[in-house]
Amino acid sequence: MLRCDKGVGEFVLGELNSVRRVIVVSPWLSRETVELLGRLNRSGSDVVLITTDDVENRSHAEALEVLQGLTRETKASRRESEVLAGVFLIVMSVLFALKFPWFLLGALIGAIILIHGLHRRGHTYLFDVTILPRSVNLHAKLIIIPEKNLVGVGSMNFTSAGLNTNIECWAWLKGEEYVREAMKLVEELKARTKH
Repeated sequence: MLRCDKGVGEFVLGELNSVRRVIVVSPWLSRETVELLGRLNRSGSDVVLITTDDVENRSHAEALEVLQGLTRETKASRRESEVLAGVFLIVMSVLFALKFPWFLLGALIGAIILIHGLHRRGHTYLFDVTILPRSVNLHAKLIIIPEKNLVGVGSMNFTSAGLNTNIECWAWLKGEEYVREAMKLVEELKARTKH
């Protein structure tokens, strides 16, 4: 499947609906695409992102700031949610256990959730993010969807302009061999830096 035109966004983003895992490699991002990846992650998709630290590109620099802010907020809210859920479950279970003793099992589950929330450290980022130094000269643009055996490749940076206003070419390649080959590049890039 190949599309060369202005605004290939629907062609590209249409494949991202309801996926379990997506890997995005793009030298540049925009605020809108970082927010899109955040929404994908919150809806249950495992998101892997590889990009650069090129802050000379203003739009990308802004996207990196949004990424940092988004991840801090989400990390805190997930941790707080687990702590609150654990405390709530413990309190409610103890109250109901006065009448139904088997509800004490709920208090045990609540304690496990509470302890997990208190000890959660996780990644600095909401999803798996690798930021490469500009010196790596990343120019590849890929989107990998392993469960569909799809690799998207083309001229488009994962930016609002790339998706909506620039004249771009994008091809979806289907096959396990394409996914394997693209994942080799992903692993090589991830090995170049710690995230």
